[in-house]
Amino acid sequence: MQLIEKQFDSYFSGEMPQQEKDFFFKEIDTDKRLKTAFIRIQNSKGLLCLYDFRGDEQIAKSAWIKFNEILRKRSYLRFPLNILKYAAVIAVLITSTFFLKGFFLSSKKIVYNKVEVPVGKSLFLSLSDGTTVILSPRSTFKYPDSFEGEERRVILDGEAFFDVKNNTDKPFIVKTNRYNVRVLGTKFNVFDYMSSAIYEATLYEGSVEVYKDNKQKKPVILAPYEQVVLKDNNLVKNKIEHYYVHMSETGIITFDSRSFREIIKKMELYYNINFIVTNVNTLDKIYTGKFRIQDPIEDVLDALQKTNKFNYTISSDKKIVYIM
Repeated sequence: MQLIEKQFDSYFSGEMPQQEKDFFFKEIDTDKRLKTAFIRIQNSKGLLCLYDFRGDEQIAKSAWIKFNEILRKRSYLRFPLNILKYAAVIAVLITSTFFLKGFFLSSKKIVYNKVEVPVGKSLFLSLSDGTTVILSPRSTFKYPDSFEGEERRVILDGEAFFDVKNNTDKPFIVKTNRYNVRVLGTKFNVFDYMSSAIYEATLYEGSVEVYKDNKQKKPVILAPYEQVVLKDNNLVKNKIEHYYVHMSETGIITFDSRSFREIIKKMELYYNINFIVTNVNTLDKIYTGKFRIQDPIEDVLDALQKTNKFNYTISSDKKIVYIM
């Protein structure tokens, strides 16, 4: 027991030598309780890292120190039940915009966790089956502590990159406002904010099936490096560039030959900001580029200006961008 606690402490403090990590991960993979504990701590640390340590520095540092003290005082068999709840409380105090809770889906009595990602942040999560998820700003994601039954179902409002652990006996399903995406094990990206008309599903490995709940229409099957978008209430497939996958996996937003009209629609969602365009000639200009989610809106617009010239101003409350 003490050895296990020391291993957890060593890994999450960043002090574990590289040669010990392989053995550590093998231990975790063969013990369900250890694996659950590891995932909860990893996700809890990710929630706390949503805070960027500007402003309330002392609050953030004190919360993180207290969180680590709790880790050291609890055995790995006990703390999985309580530690994520404790970390979520700290995250709420620190960010003032992050929200996490557990709730029941009454039809199947499955307890789902719910996370909401603030503006200007991304969030990495590990699910109980080994699947990893990168959530974009202002996304809401619901997932169970463990996947029971014949499928692995999660619910998304926003954008997420999924690296799904393969399991041919239990398909992984991402349910969004408009469509479902069904996979067995692969890498793909889904974009579907309820507040936006945009829908995109992009595949990088394997195969995915995009379908409606009622299944009245034939599902769309994607091959690697294909993307399906919603146009005039129909799903349309397009090819994407191979390098695009690397950008998504690192949480970097990439635009590949996209119009300014499309780009600003996404930036409105990421930054919770409105664009007012008086220079309509800029809307159909084409751009290719990338930026980090944490980059200020000014940095993104300055970079875009280098490709096609336009002028802009931002309101004092940073809620409106005027393109002139």
